[in-house]
Amino acid sequence: MPRNPSSTARPAARRPAARPALLAAAVAVALCLAAGLAASVAGCRGPTPPAAAPAPGAPARPLGAEPLLDRSPEQFDADLAALRGRVVVVNFWASWCGPCREELPLLQRTAKDYERGGVTVVGVDVGDRRADALAFLAGNRATFPTVFDAKGFQDGIASRWSVTGLPQTWFLGTDGARAGRFAGAIDAPELRHRIDDLLQRAREAG
Repeated sequence: MPRNPSSTARPAARRPAARPALLAAAVAVALCLAAGLAASVAGCRGPTPPAAAPAPGAPARPLGAEPLLDRSPEQFDADLAALRGRVVVVNFWASWCGPCREELPLLQRTAKDYERGGVTVVGVDVGDRRADALAFLAGNRATFPTVFDAKGFQDGIASRWSVTGLPQTWFLGTDGARAGRFAGAIDAPELRHRIDDLLQRAREAG
């Protein structure tokens, strides 16, 4: 007598063993190895995202990080923008310039005297040999920020500031605006008078 197909016993289908934890661990290890990182089932960090690119014209290193930082006119503008809120004295000089050599000790003393009074002195080396300029600064123990103007009178910082002879000193108010200049070697009374006048204006403006 034929068997009833409906009554025929069929072996139960076997399910593959579930191994989600082992599979996840294997995937994690593979990802780590592919990324060149240490394999670890405990976790795998992805590559560090690249640092954001600096804004166009932004200086590569902050003003004062070292003597004679290379600066383009645009980078120097960014330096001065960061100094807003302070009176700034910008002195254009070179190691081969006799009056500049006589003037530098005064600038160093002034920078020290007014440092805590809201004043920053910045030197711009123009048309010079870097090695000579560095030796000159070191010999005078100059510590105020200085930048190297490679193009100088030929579309460099000096050119943008209408500097045609050295030394020349510019003064900026706390709002960042140019407030006057002095051509030639400046003496102590004149330098202090101009700085004190800008500080007084800032106090009056509140």
